[in-house]
Amino acid sequence: MPEITDRSTLRETLQALTKDQIQPRALHCASPLPTRKGELIDVIISAVNSPDQLRVLWEKLDALSRKAVAAALENGGKLDQDAFRAQYDLLPWDKAKRKSQWSHVREYLPVEVFMYFGRIPPDVVPLLKPLAPQADKFILSGADTLPDGTDLLIAETEEPALHDLVATLSLIAEGKAAISPNTAHPTAATLIKLSGRFLHGEYLPASRDEPVKEPIRAFGWLTLAQIAKLAKPAGSKLDISPKGKKVLAQPDIEDVKDAFEAWAHSNQFDELSRIQALKGQKKARLTRPTERKRRLIEALSQCPTDQWIGIEEFFRAVRAWRCDFEIEISGWVDRLYVGSSWEYGYLSGFGAEASWRAEQAQYILACLWEYLATMGTLDIAYQYPEDATFKIPHIGGIYDEPYFSRYIGLAHFRINPLGAYLLNHADTYAGPARSADQPVFTVTPNQEVVITRRDQFTPNIRTLLERLSDEAGEGVYKPNREKILTALETGLTLEAVVDFLTTKSAHPLPQTVSVWLDDIQRNSQALKEIGPAMLFSVADPALASLLANDTKLKEICSLVGETRLVVPAEKEAGFRRRVKQLGFGIRP
Repeated sequence: MPEITDRSTLRETLQALTKDQIQPRALHCASPLPTRKGELIDVIISAVNSPDQLRVLWEKLDALSRKAVAAALENGGKLDQDAFRAQYDLLPWDKAKRKSQWSHVREYLPVEVFMYFGRIPPDVVPLLKPLAPQADKFILSGADTLPDGTDLLIAETEEPALHDLVATLSLIAEGKAAISPNTAHPTAATLIKLSGRFLHGEYLPASRDEPVKEPIRAFGWLTLAQIAKLAKPAGSKLDISPKGKKVLAQPDIEDVKDAFEAWAHSNQFDELSRIQALKGQKKARLTRPTERKRRLIEALSQCPTDQWIGIEEFFRAVRAWRCDFEIEISGWVDRLYVGSSWEYGYLSGFGAEASWRAEQAQYILACLWEYLATMGTLDIAYQYPEDATFKIPHIGGIYDEPYFSRYIGLAHFRINPLGAYLLNHADTYAGPARSADQPVFTVTPNQEVVITRRDQFTPNIRTLLERLSDEAGEGVYKPNREKILTALETGLTLEAVVDFLTTKSAHPLPQTVSVWLDDIQRNSQALKEIGPAMLFSVADPALASLLANDTKLKEICSLVGETRLVVPAEKEAGFRRRVKQLGFGIRP
């Protein structure tokens, strides 16, 4: 039996079918019918190639069948059945009559005279194009408001985006972002510490008996900092990079866009790993995250802005727009599974829809919530995961966790103005409605910072004040010379300190404060760090003097006191070699 391929002509396709598959199709073309298979094939080919008969066949098609032909022609002759089903809820032959409710035998529809297994043979495509309408595009419509009666938490993320990026980099710069040396994932204590610095805190308050194992926003930002090269692992903590220091000194919304672009094009971290109910991820052959994110962003770019979109409707749109993607690379071994044993938990055994909702849908939810919402792209409406109505068919009870993932409570999202800019819906971005430079405090002549606007006193302002000052009372801070010098040594510039005090103060800086800061600036340059050195202790002063004045050693070492020599670390090897040449040894 010949094999049907995408290049098989109508005759080649029919020849690969059985007589029982050809005869009911031929009934739509002529009556009575011949009995031999070859003659039945000729009946169909003759009808399809006759303009008059083809038009008669076309008139027999119902509306859904015509849409199916149009969709196939738009896709080079191949009907994407998943996309079509997502858009119209069913395929034309889903409505075909069956011999009984248990039978797989059904009638053949007129559309199946020229569509075989969702494919129109290439020689038939040009014959149908004059008859078929233009394919419908799936329209995803949103709403100005959330549905009535919904008990949802809402996170508007546009304003916190830049603030929270700065909060993340500040924590890293202070050396307080502890990570696992093996995975570079932040520790639980780090996540909690960072969550307390965010403008609006974490998405899910911890008052519900800790319904999620880890904070979402904090994990997202610490991962993004690494992906965007703003920080890098250094043993058991993250170190801020030179690029991160520049962002921290002068943050701009373009830094958020850079983080978005870096995330979109990075395979450094697979967001699927955050779905802990999916087992076998280390062994399974998975597709590249960049390809999945490309398709997701393509779908988001077709969504309306400033409209609330239901997550189930977005799932439907992803498939209808053919923006769907694969998670697993085909294979029969090392597949993803759920539950405590691979023997009964392979997702492929629960059907295509269960597999899609356990893999693709979960990946989409994680990306939308933990990364895109965290970067300020999407406002979100959501529930606690144990309250969510998200279902995965056929696998209830197989996995032994209270819910499938921490993200299943995401119910609606809205692309806000920042999101429109990041997704290239808009060419420019004017910033959130609330100004980030409103006066927050007053700096007094006796060098005190007095908070005057509690509503504007953000966690980042508080953190920076605590980095530069001592708390001198309720809402009063006293700048500390030693703290400022320490901050300057760790990457902060005095220009940034002055700019901070100036822009957040209701009045110009008093002269006494300006003079004091100028004095700190001069003193901060008094010493310069050259590099590490080795210190050697010599047996007696005479020998120390001899070595320090040797024609070669005097170029690479210095005498400190009477019996100690200091040698720059990069010249240690030369020092040791010359000491041995002079007949002396160095005891460890």
